[in-house]
Amino acid sequence: INLEHRGKYYRPHKHLTKGESYHLIEGSMGAIIFDEDGQMLDANVLEPQNNFLYRVGTNMYHAVMPLTDLIIYHESKPGPFLAEGDSFFAPWSPDGSDDDAVAEYVGKLEDMLRAQ
Repeated sequence: INLEHRGKYYRPHKHLTKGESYHLIEGSMGAIIFDEDGQMLDANVLEPQNNFLYRVGTNMYHAVMPLTDLIIYHESKPGPFLAEGDSFFAPWSPDGSDDDAVAEYVGKLEDMLRAQ
């Protein structure tokens, strides 16, 4: 079970051999899938009373984005859970060291979610 805060940056990443599922419990969140070049392939807004479950396949860049102050969701993926070598960050996404670049990127993602 994860608790995430709006305004925090969750960098797009992928897992080479693992898929994962999100089951939203509280709040509203965006779930986004990207191609290898950073173009959005799919985006959904998850809400407990409507579209509350989302599946990400293996080897797919993805990100979650809280759209309310807090979100609570169950994340399910196969183990083992490794600190190193499990998640590969998207090279086209900001690394989090430049607040202005992150704010601009997150703003673009929010715009894409609203357009869905």
